[in-house]
Amino acid sequence: MSQGKPPPPEAKRPPPFVPRRSRAPGVPASHRASLLGASARESLNLADAAQRLRDEQVRARVVFYEPEASTNAELDAITQGVIAELHALRRAHPSSQPPPDAGAPRTQRMDDEIQLTAELRHALEFLLDARRGFLRARVEQLSRRISTLFFERALRPEIWRDLDAPPVPSAEQAMWLAHLASRSAVVSALRAQEVTHAAVTELALARYARVERDLQTELLRQRAPELERLLRLLTEVFTEFFTGSFRQDLGDLCWSVVRESQVARTEGFLLDGHKVSAAAFKRFREVFEKHFLERLALGVKDPLLSRLVVLSQPLSEDALEFVSDPSLLALVCELMCEAFYDHLQLEGVLDLPVSWKNSVAPTG
Repeated sequence: MSQGKPPPPEAKRPPPFVPRRSRAPGVPASHRASLLGASARESLNLADAAQRLRDEQVRARVVFYEPEASTNAELDAITQGVIAELHALRRAHPSSQPPPDAGAPRTQRMDDEIQLTAELRHALEFLLDARRGFLRARVEQLSRRISTLFFERALRPEIWRDLDAPPVPSAEQAMWLAHLASRSAVVSALRAQEVTHAAVTELALARYARVERDLQTELLRQRAPELERLLRLLTEVFTEFFTGSFRQDLGDLCWSVVRESQVARTEGFLLDGHKVSAAAFKRFREVFEKHFLERLALGVKDPLLSRLVVLSQPLSEDALEFVSDPSLLALVCELMCEAFYDHLQLEGVLDLPVSWKNSVAPTG
């Protein structure tokens, strides 16, 4: 009796990627932060690091004034009228509400939590509807910002100075790093030379600046094909996440944020039983972005790994480091959450502080 061909060997999954910062002997596994690591804990650690970075960025540009600064009364009246009309329209088409805690007595504050959760969920589900084009525009902007972040990283010498840094991957990178290491000495030498006229020194410095620009251009051109592959991978994964699990779980996200932030249970934090006040925004934002980043880190991890396995041309270790850097998640958080807040204000669910509105560029 003839035997059939043995089944092909099962494809082996590559070992989890551990960023260089996490490989140091003094960093225990419980503190590792990686989007491509073996455990969910590493992804949550990365989400936590991204939130700290995001908070630092917000504090650097936003000062929350207390009490809230005054605004143009006529403009406020028009805005409130539009919001009231939007709210009336939503009342005519109420969305489903999450159940209260099992066995808990119904209270006014619990009713407020349920109503606010439904308002938030309805507004965000509407925004993420594929027919509106919002997500497509956000992803396009995200691609541009990721490109800038990727190239800025390539031009920084710090990542190649670690004891555990990988070998320099290309002649262009080697030339750029050598240039950065010697730039100060070269400029000093040019300025120290005795010349017939001051214009000679200025001309020499201008030519050296052109050399620097040429080296920079060559390096970025060399990294561009890998960036293109990385962008294609990331945009697919992020789009899949926001149209899939994130949108499907908005009810749970909003309920968790409302309960943890206590906006419906704190005096002065809720207006008209359905609107987060400007005084509550700081707390609301912190909790919202915490849950957003945790879901983002856990939700994109497996799709990223599955795509990395089948890449015909593997990404460099430096590109994998970039994917596991908290600045990437912080960037996604900035672009998505700030657009969410703008939309929630237009929908009459959130009142943004004047200091926030004055510090953030329009997201439309």
